[in-house]
Amino acid sequence: MSHYLSHQFSLHPSMQPDDIIKLCYQVSYGAEHLLKDVEAAKRYFFLEWESIAAEDKPLYEEISPSYVRLNLSACKYHHIDKEKAFAIFKQSVIEKPFDPQVFHDVMDDYLKTLQTILSKEKYEEFTIYLKEYYQNGVYPIHHSSLYREKENPHYRVVLKEKLQDL
Repeated sequence: MSHYLSHQFSLHPSMQPDDIIKLCYQVSYGAEHLLKDVEAAKRYFFLEWESIAAEDKPLYEEISPSYVRLNLSACKYHHIDKEKAFAIFKQSVIEKPFDPQVFHDVMDDYLKTLQTILSKEKYEEFTIYLKEYYQNGVYPIHHSSLYREKENPHYRVVLKEKLQDL
């Protein structure tokens, strides 16, 4: 798992503690928290789709053996139908009982990697931040403002196996 985290850091050097936690949550649970209300999720998806420009970028980024971040601006560039892209997102949601231990296991692996790729100070900052996060349980969070500003992320987490349906 750790090579996926290292790769994300190489692609997105502006990653902050929020972004590491968000990635860990996505790897652990996919995008199920985004589809509690399918119609609202679809409306938001289409609004976002219309608001972004088509860009010649990689279609997806692998974040785990099972999941990828499907880049919406790349989908537009490759003329992938927005209905099809949303359907793949929807089909990628696997309903299963929420188990916080899944997140903890992935994060334990991430911590080993973070020790090697972050400075000692940054690693200590992250572990303090993580302890604060854990005080409220395991829950989805947003990207950091720095990440949103620098990376301009427009993606959906989908099962890698669903990419063949594009």
